[in-house]
Amino acid sequence: FKAEEGLDLEQKVQIAEMINLKGNENLKEYYNVYQSLHRFYKTRGYKKAKRKLEKIIATAAESKLKPIKTLGETLTKWKEEILNHFSTRLTNGRTEGFNGLAKLLGSSSN
Repeated sequence: FKAEEGLDLEQKVQIAEMINLKGNENLKEYYNVYQSLHRFYKTRGYKKAKRKLEKIIATAAESKLKPIKTLGETLTKWKEEILNHFSTRLTNGRTEGFNGLAKLLGSSSN
């Protein structure tokens, strides 16, 4: 999927037609969760982000789809860490980069 703001009108229409077809209810739910997460990470401000995250978690908890329920559980587990991003605007990208480099170096030395 692409973020909605990256789609042109024709693509938006095609997606709407596809996810609204009878029998595509699961696809529609996955698409909606993806888009809500994308919008969530563009949120400015801790309080607003907290409200949006709590809504995503509540929606996930009500889902009949196991992967979405699991996502909700994961978001709940990491809620404070996720919300810290909205106070500091920092991510763990640098740490992940160093971990990747360490694994690469470790595997090439064998």
